[in-house]
Amino acid sequence: MVFSVELFIMKTAAIICEYNPFHYGHKFHMNETRRILGEDTAVLSLMSGNFVQRGLPAYEDKWFRAKQAVMMGSDLVIELPFIYACNGARQFAQGAVKILDSLKCVDYLSFGSESGDIDEIRKHIGEDREQIEMARSGVSYAKAFGNDEFMKHPNNILSVEYLRALAAAGSSIVPVTVRRSSHESSSFIRSECAAGRDISGYMPLPYEGYTGGIPYDIVAFAVLSHTAEEIDSLPSAGEGIGFKLRSEIRYHRDTHSLVDAVRQSRYTKARINRVLCQLVAGADSSDAVRILAVGKHGGYLIRKMKKNGVKVITNINREKGTGAADIKASDIYNIIRGRDLYEESDYVRKPYIAIEKK
Repeated sequence: MVFSVELFIMKTAAIICEYNPFHYGHKFHMNETRRILGEDTAVLSLMSGNFVQRGLPAYEDKWFRAKQAVMMGSDLVIELPFIYACNGARQFAQGAVKILDSLKCVDYLSFGSESGDIDEIRKHIGEDREQIEMARSGVSYAKAFGNDEFMKHPNNILSVEYLRALAAAGSSIVPVTVRRSSHESSSFIRSECAAGRDISGYMPLPYEGYTGGIPYDIVAFAVLSHTAEEIDSLPSAGEGIGFKLRSEIRYHRDTHSLVDAVRQSRYTKARINRVLCQLVAGADSSDAVRILAVGKHGGYLIRKMKKNGVKVITNINREKGTGAADIKASDIYNIIRGRDLYEESDYVRKPYIAIEKK
């Protein structure tokens, strides 16, 4: 007798992620999510595309990272649209929660935190208006929240923003947190790679990736092609960043030097990098549900979404004008990596599909 997989998958947990790169801590998070919610839980990964929240190119492209996520236990990988993925913590969380709600199949949102205590995270949802306005203007959360030790940890910050986003959206998705493991972080692994050291011991499926930024000639062309006002209209810009970029662009020969020069006490490096990334790749909004990889129970999740009226995109060629910003971001990424613009295009690359469990 053949049983439908729907009889066994009782719940779906989403993980908002970058997997930049995928390491043992990410595998631990997936395993803990299933341990907490049950081994029959389907895991859906909402993953940043070719540019990440720090405003930099991803360590490896989205197709590669999505395939690795499926190989390590994710059932379905969906792309988090560029405009949300390459944005501040609040916009990142709000956009991700908006997408997850639209899927109509997610029961839980599982996220890592230094705290590991959902009740402690809830205590930090209450907003101090002055601190929040400082954080919105580009000051780092650590500076904005001063002596609040809890808010000095990046995963705690995102955890708070996830809970705020869920509450603001009136979402029925239930938050679950997993205490961050002792495994080395993605940023540590990238720094080790950049230094030429062996990183194979930190990842279940090791690979060599890209640790640089956006080349200066691309940045300079983008800055000079826009007015200060146009730059300041970008989601992460404003407050004179456009004027500062235009004023500094002729005095530098590399992106790192430019970012350092534009930095002021109210701007973080990440914010400047996000502005440059949005300037280069565009900032069009998109809520497209684009599939990057399908795992063992991914087919079930896709069927469930379609049954609930969700438009699921597996082939961008069939969708005129959909996901234009994400396609352009991929093209820019491929230029940066020196890859073939046709062969590596979103119009050519297809989702990785594992054998579905029956």
